[in-house]
Amino acid sequence: MSNSLLRSAFLQAVGVVLYTAAIGWLLFNVERAVGRPESALAPISFLTLLVLSVGVVGSLIFVRPVLTYLEGKKVEAVKLLVATLAWLGVFTAVLLIVQFVT
Repeated sequence: MSNSLLRSAFLQAVGVVLYTAAIGWLLFNVERAVGRPESALAPISFLTLLVLSVGVVGSLIFVRPVLTYLEGKKVEAVKLLVATLAWLGVFTAVLLIVQFVT
């Protein structure tokens, strides 16, 4: 696997982690900032945020491999997708370890 492919996969996974960290921070701190929401708009907003997040994270993970695949570089596209998911797995494992050790 080439260094540029591993670098791209790493950066895509970092983008996912940064995005999820920002959303996690927002959800963790929103009640302190605006109080507890007491309307039907709260679950609607949460579900809309979920849909947005699926789109953003899906784009971060899948757009480049799909474009690479459509260029005819099928093996490279699959390697990029697998490497991105592997990096994401490493980051997830590290976060879980940190969570349970501290």
